[in-house]
Amino acid sequence: MSHRHELSLVTGAAAQGSSRAALEAAKAEPRARIHSFHRYFGKLIPAIPRFAIRELTKPGDLVLDPFCGSGTTIVEAVLAGRRAIGLDLNPLAALVTKAKTTPLDIPVALRTRDRVLAAYERDGAKPAGHTPFVPNMDHWFRPEVQRDLAILLGHIRRVRHRDVRDFLLACFSAMLRDVSNADPRHIFPGYSKRLRAIDAAEGREIHVFDRFRTVTDRRARFVADFHASRVDGCRADVFCADSRCIPAQVADVDLIVTNPPYISSIRYLETMKLEMYWLGFVDSREAYFALDRKGTGTERIRVASGGRDIPVAPGGARMPRPPQRGAVRDAPLLPAEGIARQLLDAGQPKMAAVVARYFADMSEALAEMARVLRRGGHLVMKISDSHVRGIDVPTHALLIELAEQNGLRLLEQFTDEIRSRSLLTKRNWYSGMIAHDWILIFRR
Repeated sequence: MSHRHELSLVTGAAAQGSSRAALEAAKAEPRARIHSFHRYFGKLIPAIPRFAIRELTKPGDLVLDPFCGSGTTIVEAVLAGRRAIGLDLNPLAALVTKAKTTPLDIPVALRTRDRVLAAYERDGAKPAGHTPFVPNMDHWFRPEVQRDLAILLGHIRRVRHRDVRDFLLACFSAMLRDVSNADPRHIFPGYSKRLRAIDAAEGREIHVFDRFRTVTDRRARFVADFHASRVDGCRADVFCADSRCIPAQVADVDLIVTNPPYISSIRYLETMKLEMYWLGFVDSREAYFALDRKGTGTERIRVASGGRDIPVAPGGARMPRPPQRGAVRDAPLLPAEGIARQLLDAGQPKMAAVVARYFADMSEALAEMARVLRRGGHLVMKISDSHVRGIDVPTHALLIELAEQNGLRLLEQFTDEIRSRSLLTKRNWYSGMIAHDWILIFRR
């Protein structure tokens, strides 16, 4: 019997123990260096897709991650000899995943990098040319760093070979925090007391030229190692796309492994806002806010003062606000309606809308996942429960209900404890700390 059928036929405690053991074994293995290509917050640990791919697919199968982030699932799928598709609404995520997984002629890429740096040095005495819009630019970057970055970026954009250009742009993005005033130790950009003290006492020497050379050399080695280990013929396709509307060309998927955004957790877009502005993925505050409003789990929701309803269901269905506390509720439109009503009663209309919107978005995403999965295919999801303004949200249980409404049958659920404090996900101040995740395994 093949691995891909064993898990489907074993349920209960025995299956959970087997899967947990398989996950622990995967955690003990070394991780591929390519996973360190880019600082991207909220990453999925490689062991989760690695264990799921081994247990539920065979070589040549198709693996999808509709919230791919920096491409952990995509990397693990290709290394295991599977075809892979990654989707993410964030164009920076799509760029990084593509740069990590696209076959690249490394000598050509480095020779191109050297020509870019030679042109950069040659233009050292010239005006910088176009500098992208970055809010509070002078706060985040010294004047000489702004100028050097603009010159370097201009030469990268002139590279004709698309894959080489994307690799260099991803490296440029990976370097930005190191040459900025944003403390690289912090999740959200901030000019910390630590860096201010260093600058006041002795100053930091920031050399854009040297840093870019170092960053590209290191990542070229990562990419070379990755492609030396991959199986010929197994490719990755990456799209900047919304999980709630999966592109038509995605079909007959054998396995989905994904880590959706968490409710009221990390403000994901904000962690990468400097990179997003410099690369031109957003060119104004309005564009930044518009992209942020599109994301699953966003808190950028407008709630009219005195409003008596909030969105709760796909397609714009709305839930009336109860006239008084303690009033009898109607049957819920979605499993999350009860949580939303608790937040309304607690005087938190915005967070009620955030929670309701999250589960409405996830309902649409789960419907799309079920649509593209082949019959008998599997979905493996890592997710955490939430704590929103003093109210516990059993996210994993609510997502199980939504998944089953969309034709996905739960096979297993078990917790995965986060043992390393460095990996603990620190959320918004009113949302607590994530100490463990849930691993949910479904079959269509």
